[in-house]
Amino acid sequence: MAALTPRFIGRKGVDGSDGNEIEFAYQVQCTALTDTQETAKAAVKALAPPAGYSISTCTAAGMGRNPHWYDVTIIYKIGGDPVQTTAPLDRPSILSGSWEEIEESYFIDVDGKKVVNSAGDRFDPLPKRKNGNLILQITKNFEAFDAPGYDLLKWTTNAVALTIKGTVYPIDCLLFCPPTVQETYEVMAGTTYHYFAVTFRLALDSNGHLDTFEDRGLYEFGYEPGVGDVGRVPILDEAQMPVTVPRAIDGLGHAAADAADVEEITFRPYERATWGIDFN
Repeated sequence: MAALTPRFIGRKGVDGSDGNEIEFAYQVQCTALTDTQETAKAAVKALAPPAGYSISTCTAAGMGRNPHWYDVTIIYKIGGDPVQTTAPLDRPSILSGSWEEIEESYFIDVDGKKVVNSAGDRFDPLPKRKNGNLILQITKNFEAFDAPGYDLLKWTTNAVALTIKGTVYPIDCLLFCPPTVQETYEVMAGTTYHYFAVTFRLALDSNGHLDTFEDRGLYEFGYEPGVGDVGRVPILDEAQMPVTVPRAIDGLGHAAADAADVEEITFRPYERATWGIDFN
């Protein structure tokens, strides 16, 4: 611990505003010239609060002595969170979530209706709709921050099913976004703990983070009898003019005989990886 055990010098009394707070004053002597007000405050915060109270605020001011001495004032409030008694590396992770929203153009609505005018021409610009992913944020304490290892995992999906806080996430359901980290020194019951609070960001997609597109276009693979494959050629309409609205393609590169018979092409944009991280 960087600071000596604080010496209690007096209780200033109960806050007269509502009677729900108690203010204590301490003096703290630090052992190194590099120690700061934060060192002194951490020493006082490590003390057990009065029964039924929790920390509200804690401030410190230098006393101009050498080695460093500080006046520390701490206010306890009735109730609040219980005092932390579990060592940082033994604590469970904390899960939170947020939505990452985007807007995307769309060609067909949810009822299967093409986004065109009554004459079959696409609107310009195309209408947009909201899309996005739920981002799971999981904060957990570690003895070290494995930056190179996490860098290798970025933008990969889970190669095996994961259970996080009792919920099972199938293969490819989660995408490993670059994590954030906060190096922390914490004084608890007279002991200083050094650890890294790592916040993992996992993008959730129940469809497996796949990109699916309708097989449509203005061109097809051409074929001429006696010649064979002639490469990409414009798709022609009934008047033998190049179409101006993407037509359905049959999945083999040729215009579909039935314009309503649309194939889909699915892409897997992310590699899979076994992360080997306990997120609980």
